[in-house]
Amino acid sequence: MHGEATLALLVNNAAVGQPDRLQDVCLHDWEQALAVNVTAPLFLSQQLLPLLEKAEGGGRILNIGSGIADRVQLGTGTYGITKKALHRLSLQMAEDLRGRNVHVAYARLGTVDTPGLRCHIAAARGKDLAHADWLQATIDQGRAASAREVGRRLADLLLEETNETFGQEVTVK
Repeated sequence: MHGEATLALLVNNAAVGQPDRLQDVCLHDWEQALAVNVTAPLFLSQQLLPLLEKAEGGGRILNIGSGIADRVQLGTGTYGITKKALHRLSLQMAEDLRGRNVHVAYARLGTVDTPGLRCHIAAARGKDLAHADWLQATIDQGRAASAREVGRRLADLLLEETNETFGQEVTVK
């Protein structure tokens, strides 16, 4: 016997953003960051909403943000601005979905040591952007979280018994 299809958890984690000064950002990079960091989470969530609403105990959407959304640094505009937009989108989704058996949270991550971050540092250094040194120092001084540890914390958040955390911003460092 097969039941109706449901979806309990949706994590919008994909992100892009080329390091550059805003005066040097090309239209392609800007549009790509908006498409991946803002547009895709909205429309993927929208398409999966009927399945999320059927989940026992309520479906959960977790949008993965970044501390850089609130930390203005030279060269981080494309990524930071689109992550700030994702934060606002998350708040709006939580409000609009209130009472519909779907709960939304925005996880504001600190610096996470990933291969993508290391590629970003290299690209930023190639453009003489000072935030590359700040990010590298964060890694070197052990202030960057491991991807594994952040993954565990996010899994705990997604699997918690209640929906108390959802509908708000959560900082994960």
